[in-house]
Amino acid sequence: PEAVAELVVRAGASLGRDTAAFAHSLVHDHWVDSVSALRALSVSDLIALGLPGRLASLLAERAEQHLDSGGEPLATVNVTPRGTTSWIGPAQPPPPPPEHPKPVTLPATAGADAIVAAMLREGYCVVTGLADAATTAKLREEMDSAGYIFSGTRGSWSGEDTKRNAAVVLGKSKVAQRLPPPPPTKA
Repeated sequence: PEAVAELVVRAGASLGRDTAAFAHSLVHDHWVDSVSALRALSVSDLIALGLPGRLASLLAERAEQHLDSGGEPLATVNVTPRGTTSWIGPAQPPPPPPEHPKPVTLPATAGADAIVAAMLREGYCVVTGLADAATTAKLREEMDSAGYIFSGTRGSWSGEDTKRNAAVVLGKSKVAQRLPPPPPTKA
């Protein structure tokens, strides 16, 4: 079963996909417990068992190559009942999923046109330097006492050490209302 799971997971990795659930299904639900059993299935059979067509085609090709090369596994892959994988041996696991993009950050001096363009393009923009330290401290104090504050989550593009609020809090903030808008872009 490990060799079948290995082939499925490695094929998925080459396609940029996590295929641990398909490996689990083939081995545990459909009893495809050897590369010989996998090789006996046609691409149509694999698709009928629920595999995507690209994965089914690649698996049929890889199963053929695996047996033709002597069938030595490159690593052992354990597929758990939930379909997750753990790796033992020299083979590399699939690449990690892409990380969240870095937040778009512009200084207030970039000008309103650049900030608005970033917001329209990305859907958000972190603007730094809008207020001095004393004003920022007053704003933070006002927001903390207003409620409706929530923290970011680990790995979030907005940062786990930031505090954000519903727009109503900033809209009612006397300190925020006195903040100057970013300067216009110089032509």
